[in-house]
Amino acid sequence: MSTFDRRGACPGLSAPMPTGDGLLVRLMPTDSVAVADLLALCAAARRDGNGTIEITARGSLQVRGLSASSAHAFARAVAELGIAASDGLGVLTNPLPGDPEAIIDSGPIAAAVRRAVAQASLELSAKVSVIIDAGGRLHLDALPADIRLRAIRFAEKPLLHVSIGGDAASATPLGAIALPAAYDVALALLGAIAAQGAHARAAELVAAVDIEHLRSLIGDHLQCAPTAPRRSPAEMIGTHRLQDGSMAVGVALPFGHIHSDALAALTRLAGTYGVRSVRLAPGRALLLLGVAAVLPRRAFFIRLAKFF
Repeated sequence: MSTFDRRGACPGLSAPMPTGDGLLVRLMPTDSVAVADLLALCAAARRDGNGTIEITARGSLQVRGLSASSAHAFARAVAELGIAASDGLGVLTNPLPGDPEAIIDSGPIAAAVRRAVAQASLELSAKVSVIIDAGGRLHLDALPADIRLRAIRFAEKPLLHVSIGGDAASATPLGAIALPAAYDVALALLGAIAAQGAHARAAELVAAVDIEHLRSLIGDHLQCAPTAPRRSPAEMIGTHRLQDGSMAVGVALPFGHIHSDALAALTRLAGTYGVRSVRLAPGRALLLLGVAAVLPRRAFFIRLAKFF
């Protein structure tokens, strides 16, 4: 079976998926995308595909209408841009960099988890995912994940609350750990999921063993801490103050679809209002980062509205 025939797999850059309008690839940026790089990405989507770009419910970017040859050209273009992206295990972090309400910086922890899993060569389902939630305003409680590590503050120090399977409301809580233990704990739980089979998810593991067995996988890393409290739903759309005094403006694409020409035009407009980079966010949203707080917001929003 060729790479292009693997239906049911996640269509990353290295594994395009056949659809009714050609091949589809998915890009999972692990950081913000600079304005210039996003413009170049739009140009590549139009040149190598049919120009249709989608933002998924989990905040990935999909490009449609590629061919076998143009998919490779698109992958090379992305590599040349140097956009930080993951083509393996999906490790999601909070989409708002510089969130003044964040308890930790989740980026280095997510990078350590990706490295640990890659080095362990675990055979995991392409749909397995890990969430590293920094505890900020734009949290990830609504997204299902196989493993959740959520930052909490206890006794004046940050800890990570660990749960497995489901969204924040339905996941099975296991306890809290110190930050340095994150990649060991994630690796242990992912290894246990992999042991259930190549297509297994956390739900199969939870059904197969009791909670004490799950906690034993964490072992001495467990610390005494309260259960993470529930939070109000995160609203990606709107304005969000950043630590440097600028703003992020969250916008949602209709049904997650936009043509590359329209996205390029939106990006150029955002650049004129101080936007330095764009972050893909859950809920099929885009966060425009670096809007100067002193600029007239009304004029910006009126000009943005024509794209939606």
